Amino acid sequence: MRLLIFLLLPLACFAGPLSTVYHSLDPLSIRQQLAFYSLYPETSEGKRAKARALILLTKHAPKEIHIETPLAIPSLSVENFLSLTHLFPEETAANMSPDDIALIDSLCSYFPNRSLPGHYATDEKELDALSSEDIDLARSILLIEYKDEPERAQKIARYEASLDFMALEVLARLSKSSTPIDKVHALNEYIFHELKFRFPPHSLWAKDIDEYTLLPSVMDSRLGVCLGVSILYLSLAQRLGLDLEIVTPPGHIYVRLRDHDTVTVIETTARGISLPEDTYLSVNTTSLKTRTMKEVVGLAFFNQASVAWRKGVYEKARGNYAIAKRFVPNDSLIDELYGYTHLLTGNKEEGEKLLRRARKNPSTHEIYHNGIIDDYFAGNLNVEVLKALFQEVDHKRESIEQKRDMLREFIHKFPKSKELAFHLAITYLQLGRGKEAYELLKRYIQFEKENPNVYYFLASLSMERYNFLAAWEYLTLCESLCSKHNHFPKTLVVLRNTLQRKLPKPKKRFI
Repeated sequence: MRLLIFLLLPLACFAGPLSTVYHSLDPLSIRQQLAFYSLYPETSEGKRAKARALILLTKHAPKEIHIETPLAIPSLSVENFLSLTHLFPEETAANMSPDDIALIDSLCSYFPNRSLPGHYATDEKELDALSSEDIDLARSILLIEYKDEPERAQKIARYEASLDFMALEVLARLSKSSTPIDKVHALNEYIFHELKFRFPPHSLWAKDIDEYTLLPSVMDSRLGVCLGVSILYLSLAQRLGLDLEIVTPPGHIYVRLRDHDTVTVIETTARGISLPEDTYLSVNTTSLKTRTMKEVVGLAFFNQASVAWRKGVYEKARGNYAIAKRFVPNDSLIDELYGYTHLLTGNKEEGEKLLRRARKNPSTHEIYHNGIIDDYFAGNLNVEVLKALFQEVDHKRESIEQKRDMLREFIHKFPKSKELAFHLAITYLQLGRGKEAYELLKRYIQFEKENPNVYYFLASLSMERYNFLAAWEYLTLCESLCSKHNHFPKTLVVLRNTLQRKLPKPKKRFI
């Protein structure tokens, strides 16, 4: 009963005639119509709400499709049905009966994802043989997530039923002539405003990012990091026949709609707003990498590996990188991190093999590639240093200071390590210690002169210290590296304009 009242708020607080309450319902909301019918089943208004709900549920079903399961709503637990998308935080998911699941499945039998071979996979190993075009994203994620669960089939069916019902609710607000952009707007409204999916507070996701990445946790909590909400969005898009592209800037993911010459970005960490794509480019990132649906499955477990790594459970991290590599076989970053976990778990030969492969096939989307591999093979760091370099920090100052102290101890043992100098400089920047960061970055460029990020930091720090001549010199070096790759990021334009106001560019070099 509490759920039904919740769905009808603030209408439930209205003390007027029942007919007035009925006419106040959202005529395109399946949930409101069903909730009203469940509360007032014997009234004429309740029966009208039931009829309206049936119309909305079958609004887009082709006439030639015969829905075998009768729409006998009285035999269905409406509250369980509605709980597919409306749970209170302290409550667990309702147990859907086989008849309930069959009803939802028959209502959605015409969904485009039903034509995908991946929708009928029953074992994770079947996924390896599928092409990306055949992957059902939600089924793939759920099969791997619940591979060791005794009630695997029931849990998968329950979450897929939730996704189906969510898609039905979106379709109820669309006409049969709706365009792809209409579907995007309807999805954004439903996910981010009606169901209120949000990016979790930093104190939560920094601690338990795995809970905000995988589909079941995201659906249960309505909180998700970029990958988690993007997976939800893509799972619904597959049900709506909405073809979206998947883009992964470093450390991020978003989806976009390409409709003829128009590109619409869907930023899933910011309620679906559309940002200019050059926003995602950095000094070092020259272009954006697109992903296939199959690769997204791998990225989910790439994130899981990162969580295990951070917790020091290196065997588990290695296992999750192995899953990621099955779905993303030719990714230099996965090869690199997978290689490190082999080193951390004592498998030096396999680890070095993966690192050599990563070094041989660097990303084509960046100017400078991570120098940790070079440092490792040059003997400028060891496995213990690897642990320190990848140690996560949170929003607390003590966490950053702890990492700084570890790196500072190691840099005395490995004075030629450029990566130790760089990562230590970053911790000083996080602590607001620009002077120490500046000296470490100058030390870095004694060993490496092809990293535009370092020149950018040096230019910015020089300007902050009123050393405008040095700032111009470092900015010029950074621009020169970028221009070799035909890359002219806005970040450098902004820095140049700011510096020009401080001191016009001199005609000769000073450093």
